[in-house]
Amino acid sequence: MRVWSNRRNVLLKQDDFFKSLYTIVAIENNKIAGYGNIDKNGYLDHLYVHKNYQRRHIATLLCDKLENYNKEIKELTVHSSITAKSFFEKRGYKVINEQTVELDGVNINNYLMKKILL
Repeated sequence: MRVWSNRRNVLLKQDDFFKSLYTIVAIENNKIAGYGNIDKNGYLDHLYVHKNYQRRHIATLLCDKLENYNKEIKELTVHSSITAKSFFEKRGYKVINEQTVELDGVNINNYLMKKILL
């Protein structure tokens, strides 16, 4: 969806955005295959794998690292796309509510999901 690809330019203008998050990058053959980040409160903000690297468990590896980054966090949250919902459900996330958000004038359905850590 074009609205997501346009977000790249918005993020590039936010100098402190990535500095405020724990971010990890997956690299394969000197190319970025994917990345993910999480804030200090357990909000999983981004989890992205390039289309050429999908179905290689990269999202799983990234998410494993992000979920374990801070042992003091007892609860994780994510705003999941419809496409990623089943990925997060398999990881133990539960839907809190379905919502529609507006992004650059486009309404997008997503899910607020939560996972309790033991």
